[in-house]
Amino acid sequence: MEKFMEKFKTFIKNKKRNATDEKTPVVQVAKEIFVIALIVHVILEILNKRSLFGGIGYIIQNPAMFISGLFLLITFYSFGIYIAKRHFWYVLVSVMWIGLGVSNFILLFFRTTPLSAADFRLLDSVKEIASFYLSKFQIMLITVSIILLVVGLVIMYMKFPRKKAMLIKGFILTAVSYGIFMGSYGIALETGLVKEDYDNIANAFKEYGFAYSFAVSVVKIGMDEPEAYSLEALELLKEEMAYEDDFVIDEALPNIIFVQMESVFDLNRLNFMELNQNPMPNFSKLKKQYSSGYVTVPTFGAGTANTEFEVLSGMNLKYFGPGEYPYKTILEDTPVESIAYNLAQNNFSTHAIHNNTGTFYSRNTVYPMLGFDTFTSIEYMEDISYNPIGWSTDMVLVDEITKAIQSTENKDFVFAVSVQPHGKYPETQIIENPVIDYWKLPGNRTNFNNLMTKSTEHSDREKSSDTKNQLLYFANQLYEEDLFIGGLVDALNQLEEPTVLVLYGDHFPGIDITQEDLKDGTLFQTDYVIWDNIGLKKEHYDLKTYELYAYVLERLGYENGIMNQFHQKMKEHEDYDAQMELLQYDMLYGDHFIYNQNFPLVMTEMKMGVLPTNIVDIHLKGEALVIKGNYFTEWCEVYVNDEIVETIYLDEHTLIVPYFELEVDDSVDVKVCHVTESGKVLDETETFVFTK
Repeated sequence: MEKFMEKFKTFIKNKKRNATDEKTPVVQVAKEIFVIALIVHVILEILNKRSLFGGIGYIIQNPAMFISGLFLLITFYSFGIYIAKRHFWYVLVSVMWIGLGVSNFILLFFRTTPLSAADFRLLDSVKEIASFYLSKFQIMLITVSIILLVVGLVIMYMKFPRKKAMLIKGFILTAVSYGIFMGSYGIALETGLVKEDYDNIANAFKEYGFAYSFAVSVVKIGMDEPEAYSLEALELLKEEMAYEDDFVIDEALPNIIFVQMESVFDLNRLNFMELNQNPMPNFSKLKKQYSSGYVTVPTFGAGTANTEFEVLSGMNLKYFGPGEYPYKTILEDTPVESIAYNLAQNNFSTHAIHNNTGTFYSRNTVYPMLGFDTFTSIEYMEDISYNPIGWSTDMVLVDEITKAIQSTENKDFVFAVSVQPHGKYPETQIIENPVIDYWKLPGNRTNFNNLMTKSTEHSDREKSSDTKNQLLYFANQLYEEDLFIGGLVDALNQLEEPTVLVLYGDHFPGIDITQEDLKDGTLFQTDYVIWDNIGLKKEHYDLKTYELYAYVLERLGYENGIMNQFHQKMKEHEDYDAQMELLQYDMLYGDHFIYNQNFPLVMTEMKMGVLPTNIVDIHLKGEALVIKGNYFTEWCEVYVNDEIVETIYLDEHTLIVPYFELEVDDSVDVKVCHVTESGKVLDETETFVFTK
């Protein structure tokens, strides 16, 4: 009887609860969702604009896209109707979106590129440079906050009451909200308020709103098939560009060196500041004496790897998804035609060099997909010095570039990426006696208070003291970068080999610089110069990064390579952009009609470092195991029987394992590996069997 009464009471409670749920009309639920989505959407735009009035003003400036973004959020929230704890779903979705908005807000303090889905594909690389941007306390605070947030969500899930799911009504609500989202998006597309291709992701997020832009970056990856794509279209393109796949090996070609310089541009282009001296006299001198101009890069304030991709492949990044890094998508498993592949067909040895960790942007796995024979990362360099915030100085690249050239009998293509002028730029003055300083008043007093307040025809904006300090630090890094440029040119002259050197900046630094602050050019135009010792005629020519290598090879009379021929022969064609999109899609994602449906590229068996690390001898000295060999660096770790052991770096020929115990006649397998600071093994020597 007691059991029956308990069941009866439970039945009555359930009926009452269900009756209450049934009395909750779907209209009321829709109102809840609308209000929550509206509040979250406004918060996201305030964070995205980093301004209360800017966020609210966005509603007035672009109402169609605001409505589109709102109903995109409503669509997300509407899925909560299908589950019993729909109010927890509202909280979960709100936390997710606001978390993304806050992350974007914070990220915009460090760079000008907003948060996109591509950033989550870079998390492994972000871990390696987090210490340059965040203090240990900040990292700990973020970690604790995430843990508390997860715990809070678990508690809320347990506490929230269960509601009756509304399957049919929920489906209708989802369909209606998604329909309004697509309709308003369609109106914005037809009226030109939104474009499907993002030429500038930072502007897109500002104009189209955070919710919509971030969602697009999630779903749009790679290239969409162009409407005109077909075998006939590619055959016609072949005819128009008079494509030739036969080539003659040209023994007269010089060594070709590309140096992509981190954040480098000519500070003299700024109209609001005066310095005590030119921070880059060598670079300025080269621009006056040799071919130079502006190169339009695909990014501002960050995105080094995307400038790399355009330069090496000759392909246009705008055809990819918003904020996409091809290094983390297509290049993970697909070889891509590049200048390295093309020059290798002409008996060039191809080398990549970067004085940063080898796994950053997955370069150790990407460069083989771009045709490189060797890759020298910081783990293979010696005598490294560091700038005040911890980045490697770039003078080390002089020896590494010349070492790569001297390591082979062939002609060499070298692609080097510098790092020294990288941010985060300090907002306090950390260089006590800077070589480059702001202009002086009588009495040797720096005109700091009045700095950057002079009215000009272009700009009368006053910069904050934080920006002043960032620019002062940056100017002094450019000064040292310029010493590297001068040292590299001197070293190449001493080699007495025919050489062409291409120097260019990858993007503007992530500092408060706007278009109004420039005397000429745009924020997406950095400076380039082509030094040579073979007598090339001086030219001034502005171009895009994806046109750069074709322009250089055209100056040298070298036409091999599909994309190279396309740029050289079709650059004046009226359908240049559309034809390039067709060709690029076919080469990367299509049926490879341009290759006669026989894809020819194979990833190279790239070696880390231009000179092989090896073990020559091992012996015991007291309680220490002494490993003798060649080309050891401070990133070398000893592995005994596949277990890492304590390793002391003595010099490039000697490593020591202290307190090593081994019984007589026992043997162990010993290897030396280059290991990144995050613990990633880049390569290993052959196993040396040591017996006591």
